[in-house]
Amino acid sequence: MSKGYFFAGDFGNEKFIVKVRLDIISFEEEGTRICYSPALDLSGYGVDEEKAKKSFEVSLKEFLRYTTNNNTLIEELKKLEWEVKGRKNNRIFKLPYLDQLFQNREYLSDIVRNKNFSRTTREVGIPAMA
Repeated sequence: MSKGYFFAGDFGNEKFIVKVRLDIISFEEEGTRICYSPALDLSGYGVDEEKAKKSFEVSLKEFLRYTTNNNTLIEELKKLEWEVKGRKNNRIFKLPYLDQLFQNREYLSDIVRNKNFSRTTREVGIPAMA
């Protein structure tokens, strides 16, 4: 991905946002550009890179909004193999390593083995108060 970008969940007071670095994999499939985050198992798509990034941002914001509103964010992150420690205003988020995710997500291996892809790391804001 040629341009950097920051994704945030827009959840009010920034002091309660924990910033984490997500790997984003961008590839093309059947004429559609896809931006995929293995750590969150989320993707966005579009006819080009910019539209795919915007679509991914919408997916990310909706995931954070929905799980935060339903008090399931921490539970979902743990299901996605994140390590979450601490209490609401003092959380530590540890993302799973990519090699760990390869074991549980066949399609991730398929992307890496069979697609022309690029990988970048971007900062994302996660609500710590969830």
